[in-house]
Amino acid sequence: MNWPSISLRWLIPALIVVPFSVVAVLSYYLAVDEKIGNLLEESERELRGSVAVLARSAERLTRSDPSLLRQEITLLALESKLAGGAVVDEQGLVLHSTQFAAIGDRLVH
Repeated sequence: MNWPSISLRWLIPALIVVPFSVVAVLSYYLAVDEKIGNLLEESERELRGSVAVLARSAERLTRSDPSLLRQEITLLALESKLAGGAVVDEQGLVLHSTQFAAIGDRLVH
């Protein structure tokens, strides 16, 4: 059997470049995955803080001054990381919402 001859001129660089390229690509994807995880955790912390503020505000403001609650919800509606939120009463009726068309309806989800 006649094996094809491989020039060392191409073999040595290939043996060096290919493994380093694989390691570099894997390192990049692992770094990106870690960065995404960190961003998601940070977003979740911010969202939980916003929800906590809204919950405390909702309880106090619905009794004292509902316009302040509407103002707080309007500010939250501008938050790019928040898809939506609503303040509902015990029967599930939407009192205030970041989606103003839902006010007065029953909470869907």
